[in-house]
Amino acid sequence: MSWDLRSPLRYPGAKRNIAPLIEKLLIDYNYTDRVFVEPCCGGASVSLYLLEQEVVSKVVLIDKDPWVASFWKMLFFHTKHLLQDIQNVEVSVETWEAMKKKEPKTMREKALYCFFFNRTCYSGILKGGMIGGRAQASKYKIDCRFNKNELLARMELIASRFSSKIKEVRVGSVFNVLERAELEEQEDIIYYIDPPYVQKGEKLYPHYFHKKEHLRLKQTLEELSRPWVLSYNDHPDVLDMYCSNASLRHISLEVLHVADRARPSKEWLITNFPNLKAEQVLNELIQWSELEHLSADQQETCTHIETGAL
Repeated sequence: MSWDLRSPLRYPGAKRNIAPLIEKLLIDYNYTDRVFVEPCCGGASVSLYLLEQEVVSKVVLIDKDPWVASFWKMLFFHTKHLLQDIQNVEVSVETWEAMKKKEPKTMREKALYCFFFNRTCYSGILKGGMIGGRAQASKYKIDCRFNKNELLARMELIASRFSSKIKEVRVGSVFNVLERAELEEQEDIIYYIDPPYVQKGEKLYPHYFHKKEHLRLKQTLEELSRPWVLSYNDHPDVLDMYCSNASLRHISLEVLHVADRARPSKEWLITNFPNLKAEQVLNELIQWSELEHLSADQQETCTHIETGAL
C-alpha cells in the first residue's frame, strides 16, 4: 500500500498488513468490483487498500463508535472543514486536558476529537492516556505522532482519491448490518468483519465485545449466505467457536502490529467462500506469501501461514 494512502488513524490491531491477502482472496474467487462493507471499520485500512488497488467498486464504512464514524464521514464528505479544524487545533497538554473535560456534540466536533485523541493517546486508544504523560518527561512527547503537515497532506490525498467511491458512512452495529444483509436488494456485496479483540477488547476499544457478543457474531455469520471474510486475533475461544463448522475455511498468519511498539502476533482469517476452489486458492496463498515474493513492507506481515478447514 502506498505510504501516502495509509489510514490516518492509528488503530489497535489495524489490518493494513493483511490487506494484500484479502485482496488475493477476492481476486481468486472473482469477488472483485463489488461493494465492500466494513461494519467494524475502525481505521479502515483494508478498505483503503482495496480502493487503491481498484479491487472493489464502492465501500461502505460503519462503526459503532460515533467518533470514528464521524471522522470518516467528515473526511470523505466535508474534507475542507475537517482539515481546517485539525490545522487550527493546538497539540498541547492544555488542549488535551480541556478536550477531555468537554464531550463533543456535533459530527464535526466528534471527528476532531477522534483524530486528536487517536494521535495523542498511547497506541491510538481513544480513551487511553496521554503520550508522554502530563509532565511530558518521556522522550516521546504529546505531538510525536501528530505531524500535521504530513497527516493533512495524506488525508487530502485520500479524500481526493476515494470520496467518489465511498457509498456510505454511518454509525451502526455490526449485528444490525449482518442481520439485515439478506434483505439487501443489491447482490454484489461482500462483508469484511474485524471485531474487537477477544479478551483484550475492553482495554482497547470504547465499544468492545463480551463473550456473548462474540458468540452472537459467530451465529449470525453462520446463518449468512452472502460472502464474508472475518479477521480475528489468535485466541483459543476463536477456534472453539468456529471449529465445529466444516464449511468454513481459515488462514492463520503471523503479523507485526505496530502502534507505539512492534509486537508480532497471530491473526486468523475465516471465510464462508465456497469450498470448490478453497484448497487450490489457499495453497496459492501460501506460495504467494513466501518471503521472497513480498515487498519490504509485506515482509513484516507474513512469516508463517497455516491453512485448512476449521
